Amino acid sequence: EPFFTTKAVGFGMGMGLSITRNILHSMGGTIDLEYSSSEGTAFVVAFPPFSEGAAEAEGEDRGRIPGPRPRLRILVVDDEESVLRYLAVSLSHHDVTTEVDGDAAVERATEGTFDIILCDLMMPRKTGMEIHADLQQRRPAMADRMIFMTGGVFVEEAAVFLSGLSGRWVEKPIDFGELEGRIWARMEAPELEQPVS
Repeated sequence: EPFFTTKAVGFGMGMGLSITRNILHSMGGTIDLEYSSSEGTAFVVAFPPFSEGAAEAEGEDRGRIPGPRPRLRILVVDDEESVLRYLAVSLSHHDVTTEVDGDAAVERATEGTFDIILCDLMMPRKTGMEIHADLQQRRPAMADRMIFMTGGVFVEEAAVFLSGLSGRWVEKPIDFGELEGRIWARMEAPELEQPVS
């Protein structure tokens, strides 16, 4: 669980194991606790065996060239600084820019170039829905690149909004394998304007 720690205040944020697990899962690996005692803890990290033929078949099944994916430019918008830090580290295989303020995020997205905008749905000053509406008016290509994060849909307006965005939102706590899948599915969407300029 992210943000859980047994260390004293100021000596850890409780993100290390969660980030490690998410990175390993995104590469098809696992991490399991082998034992833990007052003298130390041991984990087992495992990856499936590499098979070039299987990798090529998987690439063909998905309609893309097998091999490493390019680094993406991702803007992450959330009103909680600790969540932004966690997401920035977990997505560090991409070029990540973070923004805590919705209005500033709209300015960055309007003036900058991002492949994906990962945005919290419900924030106190400006919601993800409002950011999306602003970008629809100012720079529609950026609004089309948004993926939303939600800790639960508690208002009808948000439920209606997300119902029109199939495959473009993830629930918190975030499963980073699922998030990475959503990011690449969005990047490969035929309606997405290519390239962003």
